[in-house]
Amino acid sequence: MREPTAGSTVVRRPDVQKLPDGTRVELNAGTEFVVEFTPGVRAVRLVRGEALFAVPKNPARPFVVGAGAVSVRAVGTAFAVRHGAAVVGVLVTEGRIAVERTGGDVVSETGVSVPLFVSACGKAEMPSDVSRVPLLAAEIGRALV
Repeated sequence: MREPTAGSTVVRRPDVQKLPDGTRVELNAGTEFVVEFTPGVRAVRLVRGEALFAVPKNPARPFVVGAGAVSVRAVGTAFAVRHGAAVVGVLVTEGRIAVERTGGDVVSETGVSVPLFVSACGKAEMPSDVSRVPLLAAEIGRALV
């Protein structure tokens, strides 16, 4: 197990790395990620690929994985994130996580972003892009049929 180097890391074959906070990361071949830790949050940006995270508990400093327009937040748990071309998939093997769109298009009646909570043995998938495409009235009619 080795610690990632500064900046973006791309793995050419499956690899196991240890992050500065003790998080164990199993990376699939072709995965690219960036570690962006600050005093308040342990953040990783998954640019592409798939990673399994075993995160030590630290309620004062949450662990967040960003993948496209999706954010996955955990305090202490084990979960996998797959950042595909169109979909971000999350599989929880231990504990509980919160998944939400960073574009803010999943909202409650109050207009506040609402996370989707996923517990152990659960999974979630969300589109990796929040881009909005304007449609013509005829296109809307065809989509609703």
